[in-house]
Amino acid sequence: MNVVDRKYKILLVDDEPAILSSVQNLFSDQNEIEIQIVNNSEEAMTIIKKAPYEFAVVLMDYNLAGISGAELTKEIIKINPHQIVAMYSGDESQKAAIESWRSGAVDFIEKRLSPEETKRKINLSIKKYAESSEIFNSAPHSSYRETIESIGLSGGSPEMAKIAEYIKRAANTDACVLITGESGVGKEEVAKAIHRLSKRNAMPFVAENMSAITKELFESKMFGHMKGSFTGAIENHQGLFKKAHCGTLFMDEIGDMPLEQQAKLLRAIQEGEFFPVGSSKTEKVNVRLIVATNKELEKEVLAKTFRQDLFYRLNIINIKVPPLRERIEDIRPLVENFRKKNKIRQVFLMEVIKKFESYSWPGNIRELYSELLRITSVFQDESRITIKHLDSKFFDISPMTEKQKLNLTFEEFHQHSQEAEKKLILEVVRKYRSLRLAASEGLKIPYSTLQSRIKKLNLNLGGENEKIS
Repeated sequence: MNVVDRKYKILLVDDEPAILSSVQNLFSDQNEIEIQIVNNSEEAMTIIKKAPYEFAVVLMDYNLAGISGAELTKEIIKINPHQIVAMYSGDESQKAAIESWRSGAVDFIEKRLSPEETKRKINLSIKKYAESSEIFNSAPHSSYRETIESIGLSGGSPEMAKIAEYIKRAANTDACVLITGESGVGKEEVAKAIHRLSKRNAMPFVAENMSAITKELFESKMFGHMKGSFTGAIENHQGLFKKAHCGTLFMDEIGDMPLEQQAKLLRAIQEGEFFPVGSSKTEKVNVRLIVATNKELEKEVLAKTFRQDLFYRLNIINIKVPPLRERIEDIRPLVENFRKKNKIRQVFLMEVIKKFESYSWPGNIRELYSELLRITSVFQDESRITIKHLDSKFFDISPMTEKQKLNLTFEEFHQHSQEAEKKLILEVVRKYRSLRLAASEGLKIPYSTLQSRIKKLNLNLGGENEKIS
Protein backbone atom coordinates (compact mmCIF):
# COMPACT_ATOMS: atom_id res chain seq x y z
CA MET A 1 0.00 0.00 0.00
CA ASN A 2 1.26 3.46 -0.88
CA VAL A 3 0.50 5.73 2.06
CA VAL A 4 0.73 8.87 -0.06
CA ASP A 5 -2.50 7.96 -1.83
CA ARG A 6 -4.48 9.32 1.12
CA LYS A 7 -4.46 12.21 3.59
CA TYR A 8 -3.38 11.52 7.17
CA LYS A 9 -3.56 13.56 10.35
CA ILE A 10 -1.12 13.23 13.25
CA LEU A 11 -1.93 14.45 16.74
CA LEU A 12 1.38 15.46 18.33
CA VAL A 13 1.32 15.70 22.14
CA ASP A 14 4.44 17.19 23.78
CA ASP A 15 5.13 19.95 26.30
CA GLU A 16 8.46 20.95 24.72
CA PRO A 17 8.03 23.64 22.01
CA ALA A 18 11.35 22.71 20.37
CA ILE A 19 10.19 19.12 19.88
CA LEU A 20 6.84 20.20 18.48
CA SER A 21 8.60 22.44 15.98
CA SER A 22 11.19 19.85 14.94
CA VAL A 23 8.59 17.14 14.26
CA GLN A 24 6.50 19.57 12.22
CA ASN A 25 9.56 20.42 10.14
CA LEU A 26 10.22 16.73 9.49
CA PHE A 27 7.03 16.47 7.45
CA SER A 28 7.14 19.83 5.68
CA ASP A 29 7.79 18.00 2.39
CA GLN A 30 4.89 15.54 2.80
CA ASN A 31 1.72 17.37 1.78
CA GLU A 32 -0.41 14.30 2.53
CA ILE A 33 0.37 14.61 6.25
CA GLU A 34 -1.24 17.22 8.49
CA ILE A 35 0.03 17.69 12.05
CA GLN A 36 -2.08 19.08 14.88
CA ILE A 37 -0.09 19.96 18.00
CA VAL A 38 -1.12 20.14 21.67
CA ASN A 39 1.13 20.62 24.70
CA ASN A 40 -0.79 18.82 27.44
CA SER A 41 -2.73 15.61 28.06
CA GLU A 42 -6.02 17.33 28.99
CA GLU A 43 -6.26 19.07 25.63
CA ALA A 44 -5.30 15.85 23.84
CA MET A 45 -8.12 13.93 25.56
CA THR A 46 -10.63 16.67 24.75
CA ILE A 47 -9.71 16.46 21.06
CA ILE A 48 -9.82 12.63 20.99
CA LYS A 49 -13.21 12.54 22.72
CA LYS A 50 -14.59 15.05 20.24
CA ALA A 51 -13.14 13.32 17.16
CA PRO A 52 -12.09 9.76 18.12
CA TYR A 53 -11.42 8.62 14.54
CA GLU A 54 -9.82 11.80 13.22
CA PHE A 55 -6.15 10.87 13.51
CA ALA A 56 -4.06 8.25 11.76
CA VAL A 57 -1.44 8.42 14.52
CA VAL A 58 -1.23 9.95 17.98
CA LEU A 59 2.44 10.73 18.64
CA MET A 60 3.14 11.66 22.25
CA ASP A 61 5.91 12.23 24.73
CA TYR A 62 6.33 9.46 27.29
CA ASN A 63 7.00 11.94 30.11
CA LEU A 64 4.01 14.27 30.03
CA ALA A 65 3.21 16.55 32.96
CA GLY A 66 0.48 15.16 35.22
CA ILE A 67 0.09 11.79 33.46
CA SER A 68 2.50 9.41 31.76
CA GLY A 69 2.27 8.78 28.05
CA ALA A 70 1.50 5.13 28.84
CA GLU A 71 -1.51 6.06 30.97
CA LEU A 72 -2.75 8.53 28.36
CA THR A 73 -2.41 5.82 25.70
CA LYS A 74 -4.66 3.51 27.72
CA GLU A 75 -7.30 6.24 28.01
CA ILE A 76 -7.17 6.98 24.28
CA ILE A 77 -7.52 3.31 23.34
CA LYS A 78 -10.55 3.03 25.64
CA ILE A 79 -12.21 5.66 23.45
CA ASN A 80 -10.95 4.26 20.13
CA PRO A 81 -9.56 0.71 20.42
CA HIS A 82 -8.17 1.01 16.88
CA GLN A 83 -6.11 4.16 17.40
CA ILE A 84 -2.44 3.88 16.40
CA VAL A 85 -0.30 5.43 19.16
CA ALA A 86 3.47 5.92 18.94
CA MET A 87 5.51 6.98 21.98
CA TYR A 88 8.26 9.58 21.56
CA SER A 89 10.70 9.95 24.42
CA GLY A 90 14.14 10.87 25.69
CA ASP A 91 13.74 8.19 28.36
CA GLU A 92 15.56 5.28 26.75
CA SER A 93 15.11 2.84 29.64
CA GLN A 94 13.77 -0.64 29.00
CA LYS A 95 11.01 0.01 31.54
CA ALA A 96 9.72 2.99 29.54
CA ALA A 97 9.64 0.98 26.32
CA ILE A 98 7.90 -2.00 27.94
CA GLU A 99 5.27 0.19 29.63
CA SER A 100 4.61 1.93 26.32
CA TRP A 101 4.04 -1.31 24.44
CA ARG A 102 1.92 -2.77 27.23
CA SER A 103 -0.29 0.30 27.19
CA GLY A 104 -1.03 -0.28 23.50
CA ALA A 105 1.56 1.86 21.72
CA VAL A 106 2.76 0.35 18.45
CA ASP A 107 6.23 1.91 18.61
CA PHE A 108 8.68 3.55 21.02
CA ILE A 109 10.74 6.23 19.24
CA GLU A 110 13.85 7.48 21.02
CA LYS A 111 14.49 11.22 20.71
CA ARG A 112 18.20 10.61 20.15
CA LEU A 113 17.47 9.06 16.73
CA SER A 114 18.40 10.96 13.59
CA PRO A 115 15.65 13.04 11.94
CA GLU A 116 15.63 10.60 9.00
CA GLU A 117 15.16 7.56 11.25
CA THR A 118 12.51 9.34 13.32
CA LYS A 119 10.60 10.26 10.18
CA ARG A 120 10.89 6.71 8.87
CA LYS A 121 9.46 5.24 12.07
CA ILE A 122 6.57 7.70 12.17
CA ASN A 123 5.78 6.88 8.54
CA LEU A 124 5.75 3.19 9.48
CA SER A 125 3.11 3.98 12.11
CA ILE A 126 1.09 5.78 9.44
CA LYS A 127 1.43 2.72 7.21
CA LYS A 128 0.16 0.51 10.03
CA TYR A 129 -2.85 2.79 10.35
CA ALA A 130 -3.46 2.62 6.60
CA GLU A 131 -3.30 -1.17 6.62
CA SER A 132 -5.48 -1.61 9.69
CA SER A 133 -8.08 0.91 8.60
CA GLU A 134 -8.50 -0.82 5.23
CA ILE A 135 -9.51 -4.06 6.94
CA PHE A 136 -11.47 -2.36 9.68
CA ASN A 137 -13.74 -0.66 7.17
CA SER A 138 -14.76 -3.73 5.14
CA ALA A 139 -13.72 -6.12 2.42
CA PRO A 140 -13.84 -4.58 -1.07
CA HIS A 141 -17.15 -4.62 -2.92
CA SER A 142 -17.39 -6.07 -6.41
CA SER A 143 -19.93 -7.57 -8.78
CA TYR A 144 -18.59 -11.00 -7.79
CA ARG A 145 -19.26 -10.29 -4.12
CA GLU A 146 -22.77 -9.03 -4.87
CA THR A 147 -23.55 -12.21 -6.82
CA ILE A 148 -22.28 -14.42 -4.00
CA GLU A 149 -24.04 -12.50 -1.24
CA SER A 150 -27.30 -12.53 -3.22
CA ILE A 151 -27.61 -16.25 -2.37
CA GLY A 152 -26.62 -15.81 1.28
CA LEU A 153 -22.95 -16.85 1.07
CA SER A 154 -19.74 -14.90 1.71
CA GLY A 155 -17.00 -14.36 -0.85
CA GLY A 156 -15.57 -12.13 -3.54
CA SER A 157 -13.91 -14.46 -6.04
CA PRO A 158 -14.94 -15.13 -9.65
CA GLU A 159 -14.86 -18.85 -8.83
CA MET A 160 -17.48 -18.53 -6.09
CA ALA A 161 -19.54 -16.12 -8.21
CA LYS A 162 -19.71 -18.82 -10.89
CA ILE A 163 -20.76 -21.37 -8.27
CA ALA A 164 -23.46 -18.95 -7.09
CA GLU A 165 -24.91 -19.01 -10.60
CA TYR A 166 -24.83 -22.83 -10.60
CA ILE A 167 -26.62 -22.80 -7.25
CA LYS A 168 -29.39 -20.59 -8.64
CA ARG A 169 -29.90 -22.95 -11.58
CA ALA A 170 -29.83 -26.05 -9.38
CA ALA A 171 -32.39 -24.50 -7.03
CA ASN A 172 -34.90 -24.28 -9.88
CA THR A 173 -34.94 -28.06 -10.35
CA ASP A 174 -35.50 -31.16 -8.24
CA ALA A 175 -32.57 -33.01 -9.81
CA CYS A 176 -29.97 -34.59 -7.54
CA VAL A 177 -26.87 -32.45 -6.97
CA LEU A 178 -23.39 -33.86 -6.38
CA ILE A 179 -21.12 -31.34 -4.61
CA THR A 180 -17.41 -32.15 -4.65
CA GLY A 181 -14.37 -30.49 -3.13
CA GLU A 182 -11.75 -30.82 -0.43
CA SER A 183 -12.73 -31.15 3.20
CA GLY A 184 -13.75 -27.83 4.72
CA VAL A 185 -14.47 -25.88 1.50
CA GLY A 186 -18.10 -25.26 2.46
CA LYS A 187 -20.01 -28.01 0.66
CA GLU A 188 -22.81 -28.05 3.23
CA GLU A 189 -23.22 -24.27 2.91
CA VAL A 190 -23.66 -24.74 -0.85
CA ALA A 191 -26.31 -27.40 -0.17
CA LYS A 192 -28.13 -25.11 2.26
CA ALA A 193 -28.08 -22.29 -0.31
CA ILE A 194 -29.67 -24.56 -2.93
CA HIS A 195 -32.40 -25.54 -0.47
CA ARG A 196 -32.92 -21.94 0.65
CA LEU A 197 -33.47 -20.75 -2.94
CA SER A 198 -35.66 -23.69 -3.95
CA LYS A 199 -39.43 -24.09 -3.80
CA ARG A 200 -38.85 -26.51 -0.89
CA ASN A 201 -37.36 -23.81 1.35
CA ALA A 202 -40.29 -23.89 3.80
CA MET A 203 -39.80 -27.63 4.33
CA PRO A 204 -37.06 -29.46 6.29
CA PHE A 205 -33.38 -29.45 5.37
CA VAL A 206 -31.98 -32.66 6.88
CA ALA A 207 -28.20 -33.19 6.89
CA GLU A 208 -26.27 -36.34 7.74
CA ASN A 209 -22.62 -37.41 7.63
CA MET A 210 -22.83 -40.81 5.94
CA SER A 211 -19.40 -41.93 7.14
CA ALA A 212 -20.66 -41.74 10.74
CA ILE A 213 -23.49 -44.26 10.24
CA THR A 214 -22.56 -47.78 11.31
CA LYS A 215 -23.41 -50.83 9.22
CA GLU A 216 -25.80 -52.13 11.88
CA LEU A 217 -27.80 -48.89 12.14
CA PHE A 218 -27.79 -47.85 8.48
CA GLU A 219 -31.31 -49.01 7.55
CA SER A 220 -32.81 -47.75 10.80
CA LYS A 221 -31.10 -44.38 10.40
CA MET A 222 -32.08 -43.93 6.76
CA PHE A 223 -35.51 -45.60 6.59
CA GLY A 224 -36.68 -45.72 10.21
CA HIS A 225 -37.87 -48.68 12.27
CA MET A 226 -40.96 -50.01 13.99
CA LYS A 227 -41.36 -50.52 17.70
CA GLY A 228 -40.02 -53.92 18.75
CA SER A 229 -38.21 -54.57 15.46
CA PHE A 230 -34.92 -55.12 17.33
CA THR A 231 -33.55 -54.93 20.85
CA GLY A 232 -33.77 -51.35 22.03
CA ALA A 233 -36.48 -50.33 19.54
CA ILE A 234 -38.90 -49.14 22.21
CA GLU A 235 -40.90 -46.91 19.86
CA ASN A 236 -41.46 -46.18 16.19
CA HIS A 237 -38.65 -44.10 14.68
CA GLN A 238 -38.65 -41.93 11.56
CA GLY A 239 -35.64 -42.28 9.29
CA LEU A 240 -33.86 -39.48 7.47
CA PHE A 241 -35.89 -39.94 4.29
CA LYS A 242 -39.15 -39.54 6.21
CA LYS A 243 -37.85 -36.54 8.18
CA ALA A 244 -36.91 -34.82 4.91
CA HIS A 245 -40.30 -35.49 3.25
CA CYS A 246 -41.14 -32.62 0.85
CA GLY A 247 -37.81 -31.03 1.75
CA THR A 248 -34.12 -31.68 1.09
CA LEU A 249 -31.94 -34.55 2.31
CA PHE A 250 -28.24 -33.68 2.31
CA MET A 251 -25.90 -36.66 2.56
CA ASP A 252 -22.30 -35.64 3.22
CA GLU A 253 -19.27 -37.92 2.73
CA ILE A 254 -21.27 -40.11 0.35
CA GLY A 255 -18.02 -41.52 -1.03
CA ASP A 256 -17.23 -43.21 2.30
CA MET A 257 -20.26 -45.50 2.26
CA PRO A 258 -19.60 -49.27 2.08
CA LEU A 259 -20.86 -51.04 -1.06
CA GLU A 260 -23.57 -52.91 0.85
CA GLN A 261 -25.08 -49.64 2.08
CA GLN A 262 -24.76 -48.13 -1.40
CA ALA A 263 -27.00 -50.88 -2.80
CA LYS A 264 -29.72 -50.20 -0.22
CA LEU A 265 -29.56 -46.47 -0.87
CA LEU A 266 -29.73 -47.00 -4.64
CA ARG A 267 -32.96 -49.00 -4.35
CA ALA A 268 -34.62 -46.29 -2.25
CA ILE A 269 -33.60 -43.62 -4.78
CA GLN A 270 -34.70 -45.67 -7.80
CA GLU A 271 -38.06 -46.76 -6.39
CA GLY A 272 -38.83 -43.66 -4.37
CA GLU A 273 -39.97 -45.95 -1.58
CA PHE A 274 -38.53 -48.10 1.21
CA PHE A 275 -39.41 -50.49 4.02
CA PRO A 276 -38.83 -49.24 7.57
CA VAL A 277 -37.03 -51.90 9.62
CA GLY A 278 -39.62 -54.33 11.01
CA SER A 279 -42.38 -53.24 8.62
CA SER A 280 -43.89 -55.07 5.64
CA LYS A 281 -45.46 -51.88 4.35
CA THR A 282 -43.57 -49.59 2.00
CA GLU A 283 -43.43 -45.86 2.55
CA LYS A 284 -43.19 -43.31 -0.23
CA VAL A 285 -41.51 -39.94 0.19
CA ASN A 286 -40.93 -36.85 -1.92
CA VAL A 287 -37.35 -35.83 -1.22
CA ARG A 288 -34.80 -33.70 -3.07
CA LEU A 289 -31.33 -35.26 -2.73
CA ILE A 290 -28.07 -33.35 -2.45
CA VAL A 291 -24.90 -35.33 -1.80
CA ALA A 292 -21.30 -34.31 -1.20
CA THR A 293 -17.87 -35.91 -1.07
CA ASN A 294 -14.20 -34.97 -0.89
CA LYS A 295 -13.35 -37.99 -3.05
CA GLU A 296 -13.20 -38.27 -6.84
CA LEU A 297 -16.10 -40.66 -7.38
CA GLU A 298 -15.06 -41.43 -10.98
CA LYS A 299 -11.83 -42.93 -9.61
CA GLU A 300 -13.76 -44.75 -6.88
CA VAL A 301 -16.00 -46.27 -9.58
CA LEU A 302 -12.94 -47.49 -11.52
CA ALA A 303 -11.51 -48.92 -8.29
CA LYS A 304 -14.87 -50.66 -7.72
CA THR A 305 -15.30 -49.05 -4.31
CA PHE A 306 -18.31 -47.03 -5.48
CA ARG A 307 -21.21 -48.35 -7.51
CA GLN A 308 -21.36 -47.04 -11.06
CA ASP A 309 -25.17 -47.14 -11.17
CA LEU A 310 -25.41 -45.12 -7.94
CA PHE A 311 -22.87 -42.62 -9.28
CA TYR A 312 -25.01 -42.01 -12.36
CA ARG A 313 -28.08 -41.54 -10.17
CA LEU A 314 -26.33 -38.95 -8.01
CA ASN A 315 -24.26 -37.10 -10.60
CA ILE A 316 -27.06 -35.20 -12.37
CA ILE A 317 -25.87 -31.70 -11.47
CA ASN A 318 -22.22 -31.46 -10.43
CA ILE A 319 -20.88 -28.49 -8.48
CA LYS A 320 -17.16 -28.54 -7.71
CA VAL A 321 -16.11 -26.15 -4.95
CA PRO A 322 -12.43 -25.12 -5.34
CA PRO A 323 -10.08 -24.98 -2.34
CA LEU A 324 -9.70 -21.67 -0.51
CA ARG A 325 -6.10 -21.20 -1.72
CA GLU A 326 -7.45 -20.97 -5.29
CA ARG A 327 -10.02 -18.29 -4.43
CA ILE A 328 -8.18 -15.96 -2.07
CA GLU A 329 -10.55 -13.08 -2.89
CA ASP A 330 -13.01 -14.88 -0.59
CA ILE A 331 -10.78 -14.51 2.48
CA ARG A 332 -11.54 -10.87 3.33
CA PRO A 333 -15.34 -11.24 3.01
CA LEU A 334 -15.15 -14.44 5.08
CA VAL A 335 -13.16 -12.65 7.81
CA GLU A 336 -15.60 -9.74 7.73
CA ASN A 337 -18.58 -12.12 7.94
CA PHE A 338 -17.00 -13.94 10.90
CA ARG A 339 -16.45 -10.66 12.74
CA LYS A 340 -20.01 -9.46 12.16
CA LYS A 341 -21.64 -12.79 12.95
CA ASN A 342 -19.68 -13.22 16.19
CA LYS A 343 -19.70 -9.50 17.09
CA ILE A 344 -15.91 -9.40 17.24
CA ARG A 345 -14.58 -6.04 18.43
CA GLN A 346 -10.92 -6.61 17.51
CA VAL A 347 -9.46 -5.10 14.37
CA PHE A 348 -7.39 -7.30 12.07
CA LEU A 349 -4.35 -5.51 10.71
CA MET A 350 -3.60 -5.80 7.01
CA GLU A 351 -0.46 -7.80 7.77
CA VAL A 352 -2.69 -10.57 9.18
CA ILE A 353 -4.88 -10.63 6.08
CA LYS A 354 -1.78 -10.76 3.88
CA LYS A 355 -0.58 -13.81 5.81
CA PHE A 356 -4.01 -15.40 5.40
CA GLU A 357 -3.91 -14.74 1.65
CA SER A 358 -0.48 -16.34 1.19
CA TYR A 359 -1.21 -19.43 3.34
CA SER A 360 -2.17 -22.75 1.69
CA TRP A 361 -5.22 -23.52 3.93
CA PRO A 362 -5.21 -27.34 3.77
CA GLY A 363 -8.33 -27.27 5.98
CA ASN A 364 -9.95 -24.55 3.86
CA ILE A 365 -12.77 -22.42 5.34
CA ARG A 366 -13.11 -24.70 8.35
CA GLU A 367 -9.44 -24.05 9.19
CA LEU A 368 -9.85 -20.30 8.59
CA TYR A 369 -12.79 -20.06 10.98
CA SER A 370 -10.95 -22.20 13.52
CA GLU A 371 -7.96 -19.82 13.43
CA LEU A 372 -10.24 -16.77 13.68
CA LEU A 373 -12.01 -18.31 16.67
CA ARG A 374 -8.69 -19.14 18.32
CA ILE A 375 -7.10 -15.72 18.02
CA THR A 376 -10.24 -13.77 18.92
CA SER A 377 -10.84 -15.99 21.97
CA VAL A 378 -7.28 -16.34 23.27
CA PHE A 379 -6.51 -12.65 22.67
CA GLN A 380 -9.93 -11.23 23.51
CA ASP A 381 -8.33 -8.51 25.66
CA GLU A 382 -6.35 -7.21 22.68
CA SER A 383 -7.81 -4.38 20.60
CA ARG A 384 -5.79 -5.27 17.49
CA ILE A 385 -4.99 -8.66 16.00
CA THR A 386 -1.48 -8.57 14.51
CA ILE A 387 0.83 -11.20 13.06
CA LYS A 388 2.28 -11.79 16.53
CA HIS A 389 -1.02 -13.48 17.42
CA LEU A 390 -0.90 -15.94 14.52
CA ASP A 391 0.08 -19.60 14.70
CA SER A 392 3.64 -20.43 13.62
CA LYS A 393 2.33 -22.32 10.57
CA PHE A 394 1.62 -18.99 8.87
CA PHE A 395 5.34 -18.23 8.79
CA ASP A 396 6.43 -21.42 7.04
CA ILE A 397 7.62 -20.93 3.48
CA SER A 398 5.30 -23.02 1.33
CA PRO A 399 4.60 -23.10 -2.42
CA MET A 400 2.09 -20.50 -3.61
CA THR A 401 -0.65 -20.87 -6.18
CA GLU A 402 -0.48 -18.61 -9.23
CA LYS A 403 -3.35 -16.54 -7.84
CA GLN A 404 -1.53 -16.05 -4.53
CA LYS A 405 1.58 -14.87 -6.39
CA LEU A 406 -0.44 -12.38 -8.44
CA ASN A 407 -1.90 -10.97 -5.23
CA LEU A 408 1.55 -9.94 -3.96
CA THR A 409 3.22 -6.60 -4.51
CA PHE A 410 6.66 -6.73 -6.16
CA GLU A 411 8.29 -6.12 -2.78
CA GLU A 412 6.29 -8.91 -1.11
CA PHE A 413 7.00 -11.34 -3.95
CA HIS A 414 10.73 -10.54 -3.77
CA GLN A 415 10.71 -11.09 -0.01
CA HIS A 416 8.87 -14.41 -0.36
CA SER A 417 11.34 -15.57 -3.02
CA GLN A 418 14.29 -14.66 -0.82
CA GLU A 419 12.82 -16.54 2.15
CA ALA A 420 12.25 -19.60 -0.02
CA GLU A 421 15.84 -19.40 -1.31
CA LYS A 422 17.19 -19.11 2.25
CA LYS A 423 15.21 -22.15 3.33
CA LEU A 424 16.44 -24.19 0.36
CA ILE A 425 20.11 -23.30 0.93
CA LEU A 426 19.91 -24.09 4.65
CA GLU A 427 18.29 -27.47 4.05
CA VAL A 428 20.78 -28.51 1.36
CA VAL A 429 23.84 -27.31 3.30
CA ARG A 430 22.74 -29.18 6.42
CA LYS A 431 22.09 -32.29 4.37
CA TYR A 432 25.56 -32.39 2.75
CA ARG A 433 27.50 -30.86 5.68
CA SER A 434 29.76 -29.19 3.13
CA LEU A 435 29.36 -26.01 1.12
CA ARG A 436 31.22 -27.48 -1.84
CA LEU A 437 29.07 -30.63 -1.93
CA ALA A 438 25.91 -28.60 -1.35
CA ALA A 439 26.81 -26.46 -4.37
CA SER A 440 27.89 -29.22 -6.75
CA GLU A 441 25.64 -32.14 -5.73
CA GLY A 442 22.62 -30.51 -4.10
CA LEU A 443 22.03 -27.17 -5.79
CA LYS A 444 23.92 -27.85 -9.04
CA ILE A 445 25.54 -24.41 -9.01
CA PRO A 446 29.19 -23.23 -8.85
CA TYR A 447 30.72 -23.00 -5.38
CA SER A 448 31.42 -19.28 -5.88
CA THR A 449 27.75 -18.68 -6.70
CA LEU A 450 26.65 -20.34 -3.47
CA GLN A 451 29.11 -18.24 -1.46
CA SER A 452 27.82 -15.10 -3.18
CA ARG A 453 24.16 -15.98 -2.45
CA ILE A 454 24.90 -16.72 1.22
CA LYS A 455 26.58 -13.32 1.55
CA LYS A 456 23.86 -11.43 -0.35
CA LEU A 457 21.04 -13.06 1.61
CA ASN A 458 22.91 -12.39 4.87
CA LEU A 459 22.32 -16.05 5.63
CA ASN A 460 23.22 -17.15 9.14
CA LEU A 461 24.24 -20.81 9.11
CA GLY A 462 24.51 -20.84 12.90
CA GLY A 463 26.82 -23.52 14.21
CA GLU A 464 27.22 -24.84 10.68
CA ASN A 465 29.87 -22.18 9.98
CA GLU A 466 32.50 -24.06 11.99
CA LYS A 467 31.50 -27.49 10.71
CA ILE A 468 31.30 -26.94 6.96
CA SER A 469 33.72 -25.54 4.43
